[in-house]
Amino acid sequence: MSIKQDTNNDDDEAQYEPRATEEQAKEFEEKLKKHNWYYEMADDNKTFSEGQRNEIELRNRAINLGLYGLFKHYKERTRL
Repeated sequence: MSIKQDTNNDDDEAQYEPRATEEQAKEFEEKLKKHNWYYEMADDNKTFSEGQRNEIELRNRAINLGLYGLFKHYKERTRL
Protein backbone atom coordinates (compact mmCIF):
# COMPACT_ATOMS: atom_id res chain seq x y z
CA MET A 1 0.00 0.00 0.00
CA SER A 2 1.38 3.42 -0.91
CA ILE A 3 0.55 6.68 0.79
CA LYS A 4 -0.16 9.62 -1.46
CA GLN A 5 1.47 12.79 -0.19
CA ASP A 6 -0.25 16.12 -0.40
CA THR A 7 2.00 18.24 -2.55
CA ASN A 8 -0.02 21.46 -2.36
CA ASN A 9 2.38 24.29 -1.71
CA ASP A 10 1.88 28.06 -1.67
CA ASP A 11 4.98 28.47 -3.81
CA ASP A 12 3.60 26.27 -6.58
CA GLU A 13 1.61 28.80 -8.59
CA ALA A 14 0.94 26.21 -11.28
CA GLN A 15 -1.91 24.96 -9.13
CA TYR A 16 -3.71 28.30 -9.48
CA GLU A 17 -5.32 28.56 -12.90
CA PRO A 18 -6.00 32.12 -14.10
CA ARG A 19 -9.68 32.99 -13.75
CA ALA A 20 -9.49 36.78 -13.73
CA THR A 21 -10.71 38.97 -16.54
CA GLU A 22 -8.24 41.50 -17.92
CA GLU A 23 -10.03 44.25 -16.01
CA GLN A 24 -9.87 42.29 -12.74
CA ALA A 25 -6.18 41.61 -13.27
CA LYS A 26 -5.42 45.30 -13.86
CA GLU A 27 -7.46 46.33 -10.82
CA PHE A 28 -5.73 43.72 -8.67
CA GLU A 29 -2.29 44.84 -9.84
CA GLU A 30 -3.12 48.42 -8.84
CA LYS A 31 -3.92 47.17 -5.35
CA LEU A 32 -0.60 45.33 -5.26
CA LYS A 33 1.21 48.52 -6.28
CA LYS A 34 -0.50 50.53 -3.52
CA HIS A 35 0.10 47.99 -0.75
CA ASN A 36 2.70 48.90 1.89
CA TRP A 37 5.01 45.92 1.41
CA TYR A 38 7.30 47.23 4.15
CA TYR A 39 4.65 47.13 6.89
CA GLU A 40 6.68 44.53 8.83
CA MET A 41 9.26 47.22 9.61
CA ALA A 42 6.67 49.64 11.02
CA ASP A 43 7.23 51.01 14.49
CA ASP A 44 3.57 51.27 15.34
CA ASN A 45 1.22 48.34 15.79
CA LYS A 46 -1.62 49.89 13.76
CA THR A 47 0.46 50.11 10.58
CA PHE A 48 1.76 46.59 11.10
CA SER A 49 -1.70 45.13 11.75
CA GLU A 50 -3.29 46.88 8.77
CA GLY A 51 -0.43 45.83 6.49
CA GLN A 52 -0.63 42.24 7.64
CA ARG A 53 -4.41 42.11 7.23
CA ASN A 54 -4.19 43.70 3.79
CA GLU A 55 -1.50 41.27 2.64
CA ILE A 56 -3.60 38.29 3.73
CA GLU A 57 -6.58 39.71 1.81
CA LEU A 58 -4.42 40.29 -1.27
CA ARG A 59 -3.03 36.76 -1.08
CA ASN A 60 -6.49 35.22 -0.79
CA ARG A 61 -7.77 37.38 -3.65
CA ALA A 62 -4.78 36.36 -5.77
CA ILE A 63 -5.56 32.70 -5.22
CA ASN A 64 -9.25 33.20 -6.04
CA LEU A 65 -8.44 35.08 -9.25
CA GLY A 66 -5.65 32.72 -10.25
CA LEU A 67 -3.10 35.54 -10.00
CA TYR A 68 -0.87 34.11 -7.29
CA GLY A 69 2.21 34.47 -9.50
CA LEU A 70 1.59 38.21 -9.76
CA PHE A 71 1.13 38.49 -5.99
CA LYS A 72 4.33 36.52 -5.42
CA HIS A 73 6.21 38.78 -7.86
CA TYR A 74 5.30 41.93 -5.93
CA LYS A 75 5.98 40.33 -2.56
CA GLU A 76 9.44 39.13 -3.62
CA ARG A 77 10.36 42.54 -5.11
CA THR A 78 10.31 44.06 -1.66
CA ARG A 79 12.48 41.55 0.17
CA LEU A 80 15.53 43.15 1.69
